[in-house]
Order: sequence, then C-alpha cells, then structure tokens
Amino acid sequence: MSTGSEGEEWYFYEEWSGGVPEKILRLLVTCPYCGHKEEVELAESWYTMNMSVTCSKCGASFPVKDYSQILPPKKKKK
Repeated sequence: MSTGSEGEEWYFYEEWSGGVPEKILRLLVTCPYCGHKEEVELAESWYTMNMSVTCSKCGASFPVKDYSQILPPKKKKK
C-alpha cells in the first residue's frame, strides 16, 4: 500500500511477474461503435499496452486507451 496525493491511500495488487505492486486504474470506457459507457478497472500496465476490451452491449472489441477516460480512485468508506 502506498499513499497517493492529498493523503488518500492507494491499494496495490501484486503483479504476476514478480510480486511488484501494480496500480489499478478506474476507467470510463465508451464504445466507439454503439456509444455504450461502462466503468471498468484495469491494471496500469495493461492500460499502457493499450489492451483491447469488449463492449458488453454490442460485443465489439476496441483499444481501451483510445476510448477511455481515467477516473479518480474511489474514496474508502469509514
């Protein structure tokens, strides 16, 4: 676990290749074919590699980096 900006805590998941903590991004993905918007969580390395995602409405695949917006992390409920 590491502390992000403004004192908020970030939770890191371990990456498969060596136990290195990896940041999980919250994304708002918009399908370029049907316009469906969906929130997904994706490891930062997969986002950087421009992994393809599939729309849950129309089934089309497209590169996540080109059709998404990074959302701020969710605040932990106390």
